[in-house]
Amino acid sequence: MHKLTVRGNHKGKPLDKVPLTYLDWLIGQEWMGFKYTEDARAIKLYLADPVIARELNEILAERQQREEERDY
Repeated sequence: MHKLTVRGNHKGKPLDKVPLTYLDWLIGQEWMGFKYTEDARAIKLYLADPVIARELNEILAERQQREEERDY
């Protein structure tokens, strides 16, 4: 499994040991595709896995629901 080369707390960790929300955030950063092309490609493939994608969608939906409840 690919290990992150991006600097930070998760450098050197395999993708399955990194929080999905962090990977989702990373892939949204413009600089990822320029400076860390190998990481970007690996993260995109990992997040495209149907099981991983479903898990990430559930996490994001729960987060959005909590934010909406807090706003009331």
